[in-house]
Amino acid sequence: MSAPAAAAARQAEAKPPAASGAEPKAASRPASVDRPPKARSPATEKTKPGKTKADKDRHEKVARDSFSMPASEHKRIKALRDALAQAGYEASKSEVLRAGVALLASRGLGEIINLVGDLPKVPKGKRGKKR
Repeated sequence: MSAPAAAAARQAEAKPPAASGAEPKAASRPASVDRPPKARSPATEKTKPGKTKADKDRHEKVARDSFSMPASEHKRIKALRDALAQAGYEASKSEVLRAGVALLASRGLGEIINLVGDLPKVPKGKRGKKR
């Protein structure tokens, strides 16, 4: 017998045929035990511990935006943040601006028109090319 034929014969002896009469292969894991599925409450499904699904649904999607303002008004935002920090409340620029929007929304439309009309016009700021 030639060497390739002998190697094929050894492989055939080592592997039992996949016919229906062959013995089944031994499982590497024990057979699964019939267990009832874990009970999951819908409130805790796919959420962090301590939070319910209703808490997760309440969050609004966040939008990013950019705008231009005079440097003096930007300094006023920083001064407000510093005053809040001294009072024991750390606030971001975003939080200060959102609070300002909430205050404006509580005012009458005529008052808002007067406030916005009194603001100095600011040219649109565009970033220069970075070189």
